Amino acid sequence: MGLNSLSKNERLHGTVLINHLFKQGDKLKVNPFRVIWLDRKTELNIPVRFGISVSRRISKLAVKRNYIKRICREAYRTSKQELISYCKEEETGLDFFLIYLGPVDPDPIEIHNKINLILNRLKEAHDRYCK
Repeated sequence: MGLNSLSKNERLHGTVLINHLFKQGDKLKVNPFRVIWLDRKTELNIPVRFGISVSRRISKLAVKRNYIKRICREAYRTSKQELISYCKEEETGLDFFLIYLGPVDPDPIEIHNKINLILNRLKEAHDRYCK
């Protein structure tokens, strides 16, 4: 896949993997997201895996929840390269999961800026806790 794609390998999926992340992972909050992340040493050929969830409490309509997830995935896809380069340099892997807690109709530009901020905070947190 190309550098700006988001392949299935880069997505965090599977009940066991997500439950492990939620039990062992560290948390940080960047409005309108809660982020759970975990450093990993396995599968270093995929340096960063990511997942996203939008609660039914945000909207009962799946169409709206899927729209929010699509905006978030696109923002991540276009901003991920710096975090991937960082993980490759550090020879580490990083899993993180975004939980969206904001309004039903988010501003895509604001979401993009917040996801950039999250990726930078993940690098800082990794430096603090994992070195």
